[in-house]
Amino acid sequence: MRSLIVALLLAVLPSCRLAALQCPDGAPPPCARPAARPAPAANTVAVLLFENRARDTAMTLLAEGLADQIATDLGHIGRLQVSSPASVRFVLGNGSRDPRRLGNALGARWLVDGQLLSGRGVVRVSVQLIEASRGTMRWSNSFQRPTDDLMGLIRLMSDSVATAIVGELAPAERATLAQRPTSSGAAYDSYLRGRASLRQGAGQNLLIASALFEEALGLDSNFTDCWAALASTWISTADNLLAPRASYPRARYYAGRALRIDPTNGEATAALAKIAMWFDWDIPGAVLLARRSVALAPASPESHLVLGMALAVRQDSAESARELLRALDLDSLSLRTANNVAIGLLFIGRFDDLLARGRRLAVTEIRVWGDRMMLYAFESTGRCHEAAAIRTSRPDLGAAIYLCDSSPSDGPRIDAAAVERRATAPYFRAWNFARAYAAAGLADKAMEMLEQAFRDREAWMPFIQLDPNLRSLFGDPRFQDLVRRVAAAAGGV
Repeated sequence: MRSLIVALLLAVLPSCRLAALQCPDGAPPPCARPAARPAPAANTVAVLLFENRARDTAMTLLAEGLADQIATDLGHIGRLQVSSPASVRFVLGNGSRDPRRLGNALGARWLVDGQLLSGRGVVRVSVQLIEASRGTMRWSNSFQRPTDDLMGLIRLMSDSVATAIVGELAPAERATLAQRPTSSGAAYDSYLRGRASLRQGAGQNLLIASALFEEALGLDSNFTDCWAALASTWISTADNLLAPRASYPRARYYAGRALRIDPTNGEATAALAKIAMWFDWDIPGAVLLARRSVALAPASPESHLVLGMALAVRQDSAESARELLRALDLDSLSLRTANNVAIGLLFIGRFDDLLARGRRLAVTEIRVWGDRMMLYAFESTGRCHEAAAIRTSRPDLGAAIYLCDSSPSDGPRIDAAAVERRATAPYFRAWNFARAYAAAGLADKAMEMLEQAFRDREAWMPFIQLDPNLRSLFGDPRFQDLVRRVAAAAGGV
């Protein structure tokens, strides 16, 4: 009831006064106009999801997988800056396909678009290179290969697109594009479909991806990239579809299989770093593995993100912030990346960085996460008037933050949410409700949830001393005992 009254009062009375006293981003007036976005660099490119024009709807995953792999291959050309597939998916899913809009949102001068045209025994793809700012086509071509030669098809397309943008490729660049990750065309087909399903996110997509990767490995057990992708898939199921103890051990096995074949595989190394961080709670081990994964795959946002989070636990604030912001730069429109970067910056007390990035994102296609970043910053520093202004103008942010407006009277609301979550979610994440109860001042219920999170080995436990939402528990002897037990359990899985 109290939350409802507060929300009504904010909506009716203070919002007008707040609006008069400050800008939407919490800054005092006069409100500055957003700075014009600089023109994209000459060799920036985004690969759009290819359209499936084949009669077989099952080819849709293959069309998306082809586009994802071309983006990955182009990313190996050092002269190109390639938008992440996650960012491309976000922008395509939140507006028109107008080239000018896409180029501006993705910061890309060039857009690669394509259409899959499957025939009997062959795969045909039509590809276009579009100059985004003009909306004009610079180059187009059609490619055709037998269905068991998708690797040759992708090599041709990647080589042609890269040459159209940067000119003649160096021998080393051509050699990189010519590499074949498997000897089985059928295995590669399943792998591409699995990658596309994994990119689509949580839920059933992860199970579909896992099945496709297993199918590929049944055809080629030495397919290193597929073992690594399977490890990434099972990490994504943790705290989501399955409990950590059911997900992370399988992910560890798959990452180990990949590294036994190729010790330099960056994705598998990053997977082991995540397991050390989120499941083993082994922070020194996570830092070592994450540094190695960054060295192996410097353009991987996942590598920089796990390194930044591990350094946050160690309170290496400056380096942690650099790595977190680097991850955001590499994958700026990924909701998952933006959320984890925001939480990491919050935990290391980099409120100015958090607020600055929030203001930058608030004028982009990912405005909702920019506003949430600013909300994190304002509530964590006790600037509740600014937080209220954002809440009032953006009710779609939901009730993820509790610091400014929670009290023990909110207990029934949190109880009801917990009951609903237990009944409907594949996995009940106790950590989230521990934070809500603690911010509301309900210490007993917060500790009950933290104990469950500890038993389940939930990912965020190493951060319990850093989370502002838990600050009401910091002086509680039960909390301090739990901190000691988390430290003692590190690496003991």
